[in-house]
Amino acid sequence: MNFCLYEISDINKLNKLIKQKPNFFAKKHDVEIFHINELKQGFHHLVFHVADEYHFGTKHVGQQVNVPFSQYVNCFVSLKSSYILIEFIHEHYSKEIITLIEQKTKAKIVKREITKTMMLHVANTVNGYVKTLEYTNLDDEEEEITSFTLEKFNSMQDIKDIYYLLLSVEDKFVSLNRKGIISVNNSEEDYLIKFTEVVINALDCN
Repeated sequence: MNFCLYEISDINKLNKLIKQKPNFFAKKHDVEIFHINELKQGFHHLVFHVADEYHFGTKHVGQQVNVPFSQYVNCFVSLKSSYILIEFIHEHYSKEIITLIEQKTKAKIVKREITKTMMLHVANTVNGYVKTLEYTNLDDEEEEITSFTLEKFNSMQDIKDIYYLLLSVEDKFVSLNRKGIISVNNSEEDYLIKFTEVVINALDCN
């Protein structure tokens, strides 16, 4: 499962988001909050419903059939952090969800890059083994190294910027991209709850 990292301009306005009343029945808008659940005190899971359509047709005849379908997008927020993790399925879905969150909270939501400091903090928090590290050194040369310990990672003095980090954590793979993309090769509910809470708290280190 892939997530994108966003940040809200006013952490106090997250309360407005989690106090929204989900709509389980008739959908009045293309994007709505379908489900809100407090997983732990101050840590919430939201599910957004996006109403979409498949369009079918032919080259000569044109569009003939529209088939509605529902897309559900996961989101995790902590009232202790300004960071928000939104599942990435398609950029258009993400933009519509961000617009809805901004309307509900009256706050600005921006996509965040993941800095070197943030990546180091996440790696140490989850106690991961480094499988792949792509970075630039102090001479602005691109480097890639594989399979080494967290101790070596912490001791490296020639890292200027990190572009990509792949970690092995509890027999799962977790990756972080400087562009703000976080991926985990596991979609089990219990694991995702634990993973997302730990990552949001670890990212909040700057």
